[in-house]
Amino acid sequence: MPYPERVRIVEVGPRDGLQNEATPISTEAKVELIDRLSSSGLTHIEVTAFVNPARIPQLADAEEVCKRIDRRPGITYSALVPNTKGYERATNAHLRDIAVFLSATETHSRRNIGTSIEGSFERYEQVTALAAEDGISVRGYVSVAFGCPYEGFVPQERVANMVDDGRRPLVRGTLEDCRVRHVGQRQDRPRLEPRARCPGDRPDRREQRFAAPIVQLD
Repeated sequence: MPYPERVRIVEVGPRDGLQNEATPISTEAKVELIDRLSSSGLTHIEVTAFVNPARIPQLADAEEVCKRIDRRPGITYSALVPNTKGYERATNAHLRDIAVFLSATETHSRRNIGTSIEGSFERYEQVTALAAEDGISVRGYVSVAFGCPYEGFVPQERVANMVDDGRRPLVRGTLEDCRVRHVGQRQDRPRLEPRARCPGDRPDRREQRFAAPIVQLD
C-alpha cells in the first residue's frame, strides 16, 4: 500500500479527551490546553462540541472557550456539531470548520445522538446543506468503525457502505473528508483486520493505531 507524502493530524483532545471527564474542568484550563496545543505545531484542533449541556455538561462552556482561545494564523479551529442548533451555535462562535459524526451501529447511534443511522444521515444532510450555503468546511467521522461497546465487532463492509453510499447528499461531496474513528469496546478488544501492516507494527499497539483517522473520502 503506497503511503501519502503528507498526513494531517486533527487534535481532538480538547473535545473528545475532556467530554467524559467526571470532574468539572474550568474554562481557563481548557483555554490554556488549546493555546498550548496551538503553540505545539499542530495545524488543526477540534476545540469543543456544541451539544446539549444537560447531556454533556463538561462542554457547556463551548461558546466561552471559542471566545477566549488565542486563534493563531495558519491553524484551523473546529467543533463537533450534532444538529442544526449546534451548527448555529458554532457559526455564531465564529468557527468556519465543523465536524459531524455517524455511528456504524444502530445502538451506538441511538445512545449517542438519539436517532437511528438513517435518522442521523437525514439530520446531517440538513447541517451540510447549511454549511454549503455559508461556505463552512465540514469533516465527517464514522464512529465505532471497528468495534462497538454495545454490539461488538463491526464488519468493514458496513463502514465502507456508509462512506461510499453515493445516493446520500451527505456523502456526495458535501464533506471536506470522511474518516473512520474507533471507540473501544468495554470488555473485549475488537477483532481488527488491517489491509496492510505499518512498518514496525506491534500487535499490542494495533488498537491504538487504528484509533487514528485512516479513511479519507475524496
